Amino acid sequence: MSKDPITVKPSATIKVASDLMMEHDIGALPVVDVSGNILGIITERDIVGKVVYKKLKPTDVKVEDIMTKEVAMAVPQMEIEDAARLMLSRDIRRLPVIECEFNKPYLHQGKCVGIVTNVDALRGLLETNKECKKEKKK
Repeated sequence: MSKDPITVKPSATIKVASDLMMEHDIGALPVVDVSGNILGIITERDIVGKVVYKKLKPTDVKVEDIMTKEVAMAVPQMEIEDAARLMLSRDIRRLPVIECEFNKPYLHQGKCVGIVTNVDALRGLLETNKECKKEKKK
């Protein structure tokens, strides 16, 4: 998991979001309110399909206009296998991690504290597999 993810406000333009993605070499930005609570996510694919493909000006389109609002989320205590399973079932490459009251991410409320990418999940699964093999050899 990448902690303290780069985020964007819903009122930002697509130009601002794109610049952030390029500057930090990332493919998605959690969209948060002023308190850091997650409202959605915007990805490179959103920008290409909903702005570039339609020949819209990135300075004229707001993040809130094209962001994905129903976001699958994880909590910090989630096992990497469960995160990977969720990502696979939803066909997503990035999974925001939120701190929420009573550990209920399905309420879609909470402060975004990290993001798990498909590479993070694969790395975690490989490490878990390696540890299991070591235990079997003992």
